[in-house]
Amino acid sequence: MADAITLSEWLMLFCNDIYIDDELEKQEISILLWKCINNYDAVANMAFFLASQFIEKERKSYPVLLLDTLSIVKPFLHERHHRRVEWLTNIYKADYISCNKLALANNSQTLSFINKLKLAKPNATRKGLINNLIHSLPKILDTISSEWLISSFSPLTRFELLSVTNELVQSDIHFSHILDTWLKENCLPSEDQSLWYELEPASRKALEEKYEISNYFLFELLVKLLSKDINSSALNIDDTQSNQLRARSVFWKNYSQKFNQIKILLPKHTYQVISEGLVVNSRNLIILPDEPNENSEACIFEIGEHIIVEILRGQASEIRVFERSQRNITRLLENKNLSLRCLSN
Repeated sequence: MADAITLSEWLMLFCNDIYIDDELEKQEISILLWKCINNYDAVANMAFFLASQFIEKERKSYPVLLLDTLSIVKPFLHERHHRRVEWLTNIYKADYISCNKLALANNSQTLSFINKLKLAKPNATRKGLINNLIHSLPKILDTISSEWLISSFSPLTRFELLSVTNELVQSDIHFSHILDTWLKENCLPSEDQSLWYELEPASRKALEEKYEISNYFLFELLVKLLSKDINSSALNIDDTQSNQLRARSVFWKNYSQKFNQIKILLPKHTYQVISEGLVVNSRNLIILPDEPNENSEACIFEIGEHIIVEILRGQASEIRVFERSQRNITRLLENKNLSLRCLSN
């Protein structure tokens, strides 16, 4: 039958739906069509590709009866078509987890796997596939599943990568050594190109607990922001002051693992200049009164048995060391109305 029908005629058939009321007759005709399609690779490639375009909403019409009977006709089709049948069956019913698992079983990242199957690029289904990457994983990751997940990150947009990473970090999945290394290299605040500052607060909290991240990174971030050319220019910070700030950051890095609580005090103008890059919980930040004597940045941090007050620049620039008493904790770290004037008293 198939050899009597030209590719153009097959194309016409695939571009229109077929309406049959009787369910049994519909199934019989569908099986007959699939058996014919099965014998010619060119026709099969066309049938599967156009079916995927229809599912991706790139095509308005397709014989839906061919999609409805895919799982039934699979035993009648050549084995080389089985993966495409499985994919289309799952994607047609929006079973994105099964699609991802199929790609994992074939050791191929999901979006690349679609290309290998010679199917249409995922447009309507891309979001569903990506949003279910983490749900497709076993609870305990081995090397294969970890490498598959990491390879799946490469074609993602920044927004998609952040979404998947947030879900991964907040999940109860047991990370393998490979994935643990990826998280350290790409999600911790100590790395230059880290996702840290764009992650959700819940993700940052989970990472802080898992990797015992000290609050030193907030001090380091503040210095980086103040020393950034566009910011230092807006804040009248000259090269000498920038170098002094960096030197202080390097010095305190030697004690980074001992940092506990931290409080950052910023003049209103400084906050306006650097706020976009300053990812900090409100409990760690105080905006100083808009007054002449409140015009310097300061950090207060708890290190071991001491509380350090570091006023970063200006005439009051200094380092003061206090005993870590309950009185000083309350006055310096828990006081929501703290100001530079309070520190000088």
